[in-house]
Amino acid sequence: MTVTATLTRNSRAEWSRLWSVRSSRLFAAATAAGVLGITALAASQSAASAPAGGSPWQLAGMIGLPGLFGVLVLVTVAATADHATGNIIPTLQWTPRRTVLFAVRAAVLTTTATLLGIGFLVASSTTIWLFAPQLTYFSRSAAEKVGSAALVFAATALLAIGLGLAIRNTAGALVCVFALVLILPLFLQILPFEWVTRLIEVLPGSAALFFLLGEGPGDTTMTAAGSTMILLSWAIAALIAGGWRLLRSDADR
Repeated sequence: MTVTATLTRNSRAEWSRLWSVRSSRLFAAATAAGVLGITALAASQSAASAPAGGSPWQLAGMIGLPGLFGVLVLVTVAATADHATGNIIPTLQWTPRRTVLFAVRAAVLTTTATLLGIGFLVASSTTIWLFAPQLTYFSRSAAEKVGSAALVFAATALLAIGLGLAIRNTAGALVCVFALVLILPLFLQILPFEWVTRLIEVLPGSAALFFLLGEGPGDTTMTAAGSTMILLSWAIAALIAGGWRLLRSDADR
């Protein structure tokens, strides 16, 4: 069997494993409903004051933050499910080449997270525009926001996958992901130390906030290029750790 055929077969299996579980479908639907509900509520209250010619995509990026964490929970649970349920042994019997399992799991989960993130952003922007038609739906900011959302969802999904494979525990991986992406960037800024500001600037959550909200947390001075490097660096480091654990450690430890 060729490499392409092997990857295709295992990618289909990974896709089926993800979406054949009812909890995955329900959780994705609940996250979508929550994001659209928040969007509709915010749009209905601010529609009258929305400036003519403004962009609905900026507000959609701000509202999309809950969607990010919903997607990260879905990805983290999917990445750690085999170890949590003890199904890692039959999974490796089906896919004995761990490099293939690592590649397809990362690819399928990252693609899923990115598509969900873009879908949430487009749906939120459309909802806002329907409430406030004076806004400009098609604009340069639309393409920029879609690209930023794709980067954020893809990079943070890779971070969650790497941490999940390295920690092999759903609760522990979720704590680490939420700490790096949400808790530390928002709560460290209450400390009045300059070194804390420097620390916040290199956290993946700060880079994600920069792209979604248009600015980093607190008094940080962040740029698009720097934020991109931060997201990619964390994603690559986590994938190296997770891949090393998957390839070198016993499956049931």
